[in-house]
Amino acid sequence: MLKIKNIDKLVGHEFRMSDSNWQVVSVVSDIDYPKTYSIQLARFNMIYDPMTFTPHKRMIENGAILLERTQKNGAYRMWNSKHKLSHLAMDISLMDTMDKLIKAIEFIL
Repeated sequence: MLKIKNIDKLVGHEFRMSDSNWQVVSVVSDIDYPKTYSIQLARFNMIYDPMTFTPHKRMIENGAILLERTQKNGAYRMWNSKHKLSHLAMDISLMDTMDKLIKAIEFIL
């Protein structure tokens, strides 16, 4: 399994990209395939209540990064659910810290 302790701590992390910001809203492990994680992402827009001028977040787009441990060689495969043809294959030893996982997600976004 993934060496990163408590992968759910990724929830709330915001990826600041040059063209858009993505935020992790949940991390789901598939029951049928326990070695697969779905990292759910969303883009938000701030809207303001015209009566009180209080800001509210509104989701404008969502997506997912899929992280799957393959059976051979203990490797992981990561891909953006919108672009399944392009994926990132990583050795399991590269996935030992949260910072490395965050960098891999930034790369695939």
